[in-house]
Amino acid sequence: MNRHDPGFEPVLKLAGPVMEAAADPIRIAGGGEVRTGTASWTDPTMVAKGVFYPDGATTAEERLRYYATRFPVVEVDATYYALPREQQSKLWVERTPKDFVMDVKAHALMTGQPSEVKRLPKDIREALPEKLKEKARIYGKDLPAELYDEVWNAFKQGVEPLRAAGRLGAIFLQFPRWVFPSSEARDRILDAKSRLGDMQLTVEFRHGSWFNEKNAERTLRFLTDHKIPYVVVDEPQGFKSSVPPVAAVTSPELAVFRFHGRREDLWELSLPVRRGRAGRLGAPHRRGRAHRQAGARADEQLLGQLRDHQRAAARRPAQAVPGLTRRRPRGEATVGAKQALASGIRRGFGAKRVESVAAMGG
Repeated sequence: MNRHDPGFEPVLKLAGPVMEAAADPIRIAGGGEVRTGTASWTDPTMVAKGVFYPDGATTAEERLRYYATRFPVVEVDATYYALPREQQSKLWVERTPKDFVMDVKAHALMTGQPSEVKRLPKDIREALPEKLKEKARIYGKDLPAELYDEVWNAFKQGVEPLRAAGRLGAIFLQFPRWVFPSSEARDRILDAKSRLGDMQLTVEFRHGSWFNEKNAERTLRFLTDHKIPYVVVDEPQGFKSSVPPVAAVTSPELAVFRFHGRREDLWELSLPVRRGRAGRLGAPHRRGRAHRQAGARADEQLLGQLRDHQRAAARRPAQAVPGLTRRRPRGEATVGAKQALASGIRRGFGAKRVESVAAMGG
């Protein structure tokens, strides 16, 4: 049996005793709380019969309403592919409780990644230069400055109902593996921070050079100086896109832990291919490589994101995480980013809120 993909039944058996633990936030030291959820609530494997939703939940509205009774937070991944629509955000507000939190992934064009032209809003498509209209995919750098500005404005307008209702958590900016540590890259991050204004952002890197011997200290210092939350990752190692699981808090407002799983055979494949080949979500207690802890505690909020590239049983480990943080045997070694998160939760971090989200994703 693949220890990173044990199958649905073993995961269900493991999570069974603590299945209800994720339904409500867990209060931690210093007045903080832990929230647990998944990335997306509509992935095909998640909506498959018998996996998560009851048989009667068949519409988007019914599924989100049910999801919000099982988890207090969710990550919206669809906004990476298509800019969010204001009306859709209004519906999300209407369908979730007042204390529910939605974290939103930044659109591809906002982080230097390509977007399909056909998925852009009509007004932006029609305003494209003729040579770009002919392309299947374009990059933000290809756009005239006014259209690039419009992408950001459209994104912010699309999530404004969430922000206004107090539902918006953070905007997740995931930079691709061709974004290396450089003055240009750091300026891009600061530009994103300026454009988002009072909306909280987080930053995730996909190239190991951000944390090699030469750049690690500078990377953390840059993020800390500008109070930009860093996304701590736990993911397959040995690739150029691999970033080591350095547990660092770089903002007094927020820290992010994201767990991508350990499927090395899937790591650098495109998301559609990964979805086709990935198995079920692995056991949430599996051990990882020892990592060093850098950084102190978040004063207000710690966001732990549990992300795995196997989704079929995504809700099982997500619901198990709070219970595991309570029940971890005394004396057990703290290794891997998941164990760092569990240990930090028990200590409290002095954080106002901890969110952990388990899911398949990029």
